[in-house]
Amino acid sequence: MRRKSKKPPLAAPWNRFLISVAPNSTPPSVAHQQNFLGKFASFLLTIALAVTVFVLMGTSLGSSSVELLSSSFEWGRSQGQFKWLRRLLWLVHREEGMCIAVWLWQSDPRFPLLLLLNRDELHDRPTKPIHWWDDSSQILGGKDCLAGGTWMACKRDGRIAFLTNVMEPNPFPEAKSRGNLPLRFLESRKSPLKFAEEVAAEADHYNGFNLILVDICSKSMVYISNRPKGEPVSIQDVLPGLHVLSNAKLDSPWHKAERLGRNFIQLLSKYGSEELPKKDMVELLMRDTVKAERARLPNTGADSEWELKLSSIFVDAEGQRGRYGTRSSAVLLVKANGEVSIYETYLEKGVWKDHTFNFQIQEA
Repeated sequence: MRRKSKKPPLAAPWNRFLISVAPNSTPPSVAHQQNFLGKFASFLLTIALAVTVFVLMGTSLGSSSVELLSSSFEWGRSQGQFKWLRRLLWLVHREEGMCIAVWLWQSDPRFPLLLLLNRDELHDRPTKPIHWWDDSSQILGGKDCLAGGTWMACKRDGRIAFLTNVMEPNPFPEAKSRGNLPLRFLESRKSPLKFAEEVAAEADHYNGFNLILVDICSKSMVYISNRPKGEPVSIQDVLPGLHVLSNAKLDSPWHKAERLGRNFIQLLSKYGSEELPKKDMVELLMRDTVKAERARLPNTGADSEWELKLSSIFVDAEGQRGRYGTRSSAVLLVKANGEVSIYETYLEKGVWKDHTFNFQIQEA
C-alpha cells in the first residue's frame, strides 16, 4: 500500500499560497506567523498614528484626543516600534511650560517654607490640577497628562520637588520629559543632594531645566540645573532666605523675577505676624501682567516678541500653536508644626476654579 507523504499543516492562507508557488518550500512556523502578524499590526498602527499626527498638527487638540494619541503612541514605543513618531508627536505638543516660583526658606520661625508658583503652558495641553494621585505613590501634585510628569508635587514624608524650564531656542526633540524628574525624586529614598548627583550624570538627556529638591525633615534644599549649555551641571545647597526662580539660573535678575521678589517682600512686611491669606497672595503677587521694557528682555536667543509676551509674572498670550499662558497658581505653606497647606487656583475649560489641601508631615 502506497503511503501518503505528510505535509506540514496549512495554518494560514499564505502558507497555501507559498506551497502553490514553491512546492518544495517549508511553510513558516506558527511562531513566525505570529511574529509577522505582530509586526504587520504595528506597521498599520504606525501608519494610522502618522496620519493622525499630520492631521492634528494644524488643529487645536482637545484633551481626550491628545490622551488617546499619547497612550497609543506610548504603547507602540513600549513595543520598540516607530521611534521616529516621537519627533512628530513632539512637534504637535512639545513641552512648553515655563513657570515662575518665589519662596521663603528657613527664614521665619512660623514656617520653614512658603512657596508660590505659576505654571505656564499651552491651554490645550491635557493637564490635571493638584490632586492625590490614584496610585500607591502617595503623591500630591499636578499632572501633565501628555508626558505623565509634574511641575510641582510633594509627599506626606515632607519631600517636595518643583521645576521650571529654561527658555532657549531649538530644544531637542528626543529629550526625556523633564516633568519626570520631580516624580523620580519623590519616589526615591535618596537625599536631595544624592538625587541631584544622580540627575547630573544624565543631565544631557534633557532640555534645559531648573529643579528644586526639598526635604523638610532634614532641612535640606538643593538646586540643580543643566544650563547654560557647555558648562558643568550646577548643584548647590539653597541657603535660607528669599529666592526667585524663573526660566534662567536661580535668582537671575530677570524683570519678572526681580519684580516678584520685591512684591513678595512688601507683602510679607504688610502682614507681619498675621496669618498669610493664600488666596490674596495669589491675586496680589501671581496675577501681575506688567511686562518688561524691551531693553530689559533676557535675550535668550528665542524670538524677541515671544520673550516680551512671556516677560510678565502672569502670562496670557497667543502663540503659533494656540493660546499659551498661566494655567495654575499655587501656594504651598509648611508650618513649624509640620502642617502642610496647599491652595491652588487653576484654569479648566476656560473657567478658573480653586481648591485647598491639608495634611500633616509623617516622618519616615
